[in-house]
Amino acid sequence: MMKKLLLALVSGIVTMGLEITGFRIFPPYFGYSIYLWGCLLSVVLLSLSVGYYLGGIVQNKFLKWIMVCATTLLFVTAASYKFFLEWLSPMDIILGSVLSSFILLFPPMLFLSMISPIVIKELAQIKADSTATNSITTKSVGISSGYVYAVSTIGSVVGTLATAFFLIPTIGSRLTLYSLSVLFLMTTVVYFFKDKKIFFLLLLLLTLAINKQYNNYPFNLLDEKETQYSDLKILEHQGNLIMSSDTNVLVHTTRYKENRISYYLFSGYLPELNNGKDILVLGTGGGEMLRYIYERNDGINVDTVEIDPQVINYGKEYFNLNETRANIIIMDARPFVNNLGDKKYDIIMIDTYGSGSSLPFYMATLEFFQKCRDHLTSGGFVAMNTPDERMAKDIATTQLSVFRHVYRIDIENTNNILVLGSDKPLKESLNGTAITEYKSAPGEILTDDKSNIEFTNYLFLKEVKEQVGSFAKI
Repeated sequence: MMKKLLLALVSGIVTMGLEITGFRIFPPYFGYSIYLWGCLLSVVLLSLSVGYYLGGIVQNKFLKWIMVCATTLLFVTAASYKFFLEWLSPMDIILGSVLSSFILLFPPMLFLSMISPIVIKELAQIKADSTATNSITTKSVGISSGYVYAVSTIGSVVGTLATAFFLIPTIGSRLTLYSLSVLFLMTTVVYFFKDKKIFFLLLLLLTLAINKQYNNYPFNLLDEKETQYSDLKILEHQGNLIMSSDTNVLVHTTRYKENRISYYLFSGYLPELNNGKDILVLGTGGGEMLRYIYERNDGINVDTVEIDPQVINYGKEYFNLNETRANIIIMDARPFVNNLGDKKYDIIMIDTYGSGSSLPFYMATLEFFQKCRDHLTSGGFVAMNTPDERMAKDIATTQLSVFRHVYRIDIENTNNILVLGSDKPLKESLNGTAITEYKSAPGEILTDDKSNIEFTNYLFLKEVKEQVGSFAKI
């Protein structure tokens, strides 16, 4: 009985570990959004539903082959997920994530979910055999179901916590998938230890498992590290140094071989609008924005907030971030702003795009800009980088609900639009670039309760993929 409950426990661990890892490996290819989560969860739940049904009708004698299939598919997923995600990433984000889920997650989870119903039947039969009538009763089925569901749920909790808090941050997604595969392999060997055919079959599978990472980067890969937040890469292309937190659409930070117009460079001119000295930068990245701010301005004080410590490490190693003298805070930007106390800034710059080039919805809402306004000096302003016209319109509309004046600056030769909100009028141009004031609300108001920023981001990424494919803007 204990061996069967151990199987239920491990099945729960591996199932949730696979699901959590799936939520991690998909965003670099399809972006972070509620649409991605909806697609993944739907496929996972469908696989569990079909598996539970099949496990209820299949004969118990097929359990060992179900476990062999689950083990095999786990190793296949671990070995091939980068190939399939790279292959399907040019597709529409929703279609690509659904197909990827069916290829990578559905098969192993289908077989894993068949195990619990079979274990319940076996336990119920054991209890029936211990009675005088040797018949399965409703009570024995109920007790067996309670045991299995309780133990497998505990396993799910263990798998969730171990994967999210230890395995992925420590060894990365790929080795996490292999670890889950090996765990289930060992469980299968233990469960069927007397069956030498199963033992040697699984040993052969482990020997043949491809422990090789699939890479298909169009640029020279200098370094790579997976963190709690993204899969970071340092790339080189035609003399340009790139930090990417996304495998296939836009880059995170770029240091160009030669100075060229970019929103990094233009950010260095922004303090001229109000002679700002105290600046808050939300989204440090590699520090290119900070570099230009310090190059063009004297006597300034900059606090900068970055959620990922490894981004800062790469910034110091490859982008000379340590030369900027900025005060670096490792924290999520929204909670940081929420807890600023009485601190005020002349300028708050916002550039918090993460994996999949996605903007966290809570960094562009009415409530967020109200918090920013509370921490601006008289004459202070917020400046938010946006990569898309639709997004700029919604952010401008939201800022118009908070500030008396909202402006846009279209950065020459880029897709970037800076949206500025202030209670005092700003100049009509900066460094020869027009500053245009919004006279009316062009889009929708975004709130913590209701925001379409993820749909806007989905449309933007879809268009980028259709037009120029991978690494669209350098």
